[in-house]
Amino acid sequence: MASRQKTFKTIDEQIDILKEKGLVIDDIDYAKDILLRENYFFLMGYRHLFIKSERDRTFINGTNFRELYAMFNFDRQVRNIIFKNILIVENNAKSIMSYQLSRKYGIKEKHYLNPKNFNTDASKRKQVNDLLKKMQRQIRVNGGQHAATQHYMTNYGYVPLWIVVKVLSFGIISELFSILKPEDQQAIADIYDLSPECLCQYFPIMSNYRNLCAHEDILFDHRSQRVIEDNKYHYYLNIPKMNGEYIYGKDDLLSDSNGVLVLRGNNIENNRIVYDSNVAFVPNDFVSEEQHIKEGDIIMTMSSGSKAHVGKCAMFHKDSEHTFGAFLSKFTLKKELRYMTFLFLTSEYFKSLITAFCNGTGINNLTNQTFDDVLLVLPDKNKTRMFESKVNNLFTMIGNNEENMRKLTKQRDELLPLLMNGQVSVNSDLSHD
Repeated sequence: MASRQKTFKTIDEQIDILKEKGLVIDDIDYAKDILLRENYFFLMGYRHLFIKSERDRTFINGTNFRELYAMFNFDRQVRNIIFKNILIVENNAKSIMSYQLSRKYGIKEKHYLNPKNFNTDASKRKQVNDLLKKMQRQIRVNGGQHAATQHYMTNYGYVPLWIVVKVLSFGIISELFSILKPEDQQAIADIYDLSPECLCQYFPIMSNYRNLCAHEDILFDHRSQRVIEDNKYHYYLNIPKMNGEYIYGKDDLLSDSNGVLVLRGNNIENNRIVYDSNVAFVPNDFVSEEQHIKEGDIIMTMSSGSKAHVGKCAMFHKDSEHTFGAFLSKFTLKKELRYMTFLFLTSEYFKSLITAFCNGTGINNLTNQTFDDVLLVLPDKNKTRMFESKVNNLFTMIGNNEENMRKLTKQRDELLPLLMNGQVSVNSDLSHD
């Protein structure tokens, strides 16, 4: 049977496909420009965050093209941060290894590339020979393309290892460490204050992430094929365990143990926060203290491709470590006005004001100026305090219920994949160490 053939799609046809799948595009020219510059296929790499389900691969109602592109840009920013730091680690590794090996074995290729200077175990023999040939080929092919290597070849007739590493990939350096004699591995590992076994795990993983960043592949939810063994950093980060195993930080970049959950418009339903699997995390360093959501704060959808979503809001009844996305805003109110204001913002009257505003302008955005024309009549202070006092217990109960629902949802999302692949059973101990 003949395989399905892909056909070329113009930018206009790509726009039509996205619309058919339910994506809201409020600025066609902007979307066309982004698709031309960034590539439809690469943008669609983030589509899984916004689809309804694996079976129904249309977009969640109200998902806007700007949200999709914002996620694309977020991942790019994370990649740039990871990339520039991995390059530092790569340079450090090249410098340390070339120093140690040159000091011990000599500075000419015939010295530092002598097979006798590497692991002599029979199981490593083929790998040693293959890698040394690969390094010799890199010197031969790339030696004339770099000023430093060319200088040494012309003036001295050889290229020392501390120069050769310039033309070697991180992948080759990673493999080079794996074939060193145990005592040489230990000498290098001591500089890092790590075990040789750890470096044998870390270098290939960092090489993988380095190449992923260099080629602008999806990073934020990438999982490596190699798994990091338990180490002191799992302990320092206080990562929870299940059945004696750390559940995060093994083959992933980010998790909610070392990142901050970002709430989006689709997390607000019926005036409360709904946690589902389509959430993203950003590193803790990305979020200032002011951007965290605290007790009594109200978050509201300020912009959406759908008028029905603009003005949706939810109130937090406890301090939260979460933050909010680009299309949401946070309102921090005086304690004695929290509940009254929240009830006003969720009233049919306020919804009608938002609807009238959106219909009147054709723009699905709220700004600070929008609220300048909204009047809220307040009773005297005594009645306000009495009201807040009476409803406080009700909202506290609601907050406790929502927190319990969040924990149960989180546990469900953690356990279901493990249950389905047989890693845990219904009789497993679910408590965290």
